[in-house]
Amino acid sequence: MILDEKEKFRHFAELVRDVLVPLLKVHTFSEKEAISEIIEQGLKQIEMNDYKLVVLLNKTPKSNKKRNRIAVFKLIVSVTGATFWIEVYEKGMKLFQAKVIEEIANPHAFSLYFGTSRWESDDVFTIHSKVRNWNARVDVLNGVFCNTNVHNNATKSTELC
Repeated sequence: MILDEKEKFRHFAELVRDVLVPLLKVHTFSEKEAISEIIEQGLKQIEMNDYKLVVLLNKTPKSNKKRNRIAVFKLIVSVTGATFWIEVYEKGMKLFQAKVIEEIANPHAFSLYFGTSRWESDDVFTIHSKVRNWNARVDVLNGVFCNTNVHNNATKSTELC
């Protein structure tokens, strides 16, 4: 049986209400009702965010040399998995968006994929991870995204346009 996001969240919320709230009420010095209210506000916020947490990564946004473009790296975590996105903006307008990695089993392991990032020129942005032999290159001018994984001296490349 496969549960959708709402059903998974409902089970999560029940667990929080049945286990976490009573523990916090016993082991904190705050008012008992305040703890329940804070937990309920947090659960409502999760629902309002469509059951997703969006985090900006690696000291982003990063500006190019002319400072007219910004690259943003996002990690989006939901009950179904995690995805890593790169987005490039110019004067507040999104020029480019690409999904780099999808369904990472453990979001904390994501740091292994992410390495150094920099603008090579005003139109080309690169990411390089020595730990996982992983590279990504975004050519904003041509709208090209290249993702290269290197394993045992074999190169596997994926291009999205």
